[in-house]
Amino acid sequence: MKKSQFIMLVAAVLCCAAASVSCKKDSNDTNVAAMIMGKWIAADCDGQPFETNEKVVLHFVSTTKAYMSASFSHNPAAGEPWIHQEEERVVIAGNKVSLINNSDAHTLVENVFDEIDINDKEFSANMRFTLMEDGKIVLAKHYKVRFLRVENDYVGSIIGTWQGRCTSEGSAYDDGQEHRWEYLSDGTFVYYVKDGDKWVPGQNTLSEYFVAGNLLCTRWVSGGQENREWWEVSINGSKMNWTALRKNKDGSTFTVTFEMNRVL
Repeated sequence: MKKSQFIMLVAAVLCCAAASVSCKKDSNDTNVAAMIMGKWIAADCDGQPFETNEKVVLHFVSTTKAYMSASFSHNPAAGEPWIHQEEERVVIAGNKVSLINNSDAHTLVENVFDEIDINDKEFSANMRFTLMEDGKIVLAKHYKVRFLRVENDYVGSIIGTWQGRCTSEGSAYDDGQEHRWEYLSDGTFVYYVKDGDKWVPGQNTLSEYFVAGNLLCTRWVSGGQENREWWEVSINGSKMNWTALRKNKDGSTFTVTFEMNRVL
């Protein structure tokens, strides 16, 4: 996939390869810079919740730098990007915070979030997106978006082996069986299957993952085809819960949940 095609894909799904945040007129520069710091996960766009496999996490680490984590699962075979901690440039001027991605010498992406409403828990805005190539606008979009602040980061606490099952009865994920995953510190995981009374590694290859805040992102190859699944997770000691909003072929949505325990 060409770089410009990738940028257009990000824009079409979430428009967060770059961002500018314009706050209410009574906000001051210090408040804007302080309130936007931290991690934010996409919640909804134009009033519709984001499917979990389309989520994006933005991490503002300073007034000059931020990171984006995103991956899209519609067609991984076509080269849809798998991005963990892509660095973005932040510029704060007045009551506007810009997160800019100059992907190459010819391409510039800019988002402007107007009439933002921001507090400790979330921000929403009317967003205007513009993609320019060689100084010419090639794509412009407008959205109403909302992000939620990420309070927890499970990068370290997910390391280990977990066993559990789907708890959303009747869903396509509910096979009535226990499942086991081992998350390693090198960003890979092992999925185990039951062979009699023993757990043995499955035949999947690739098997990579990353955690961005509370978003667990996985991909693996089975039968020559790459698959991707994202889950919003919570971990409390030896307990881990997954939840995800998935979409049926007819466009309707459903929620899937898993519960599991640490076994190693």
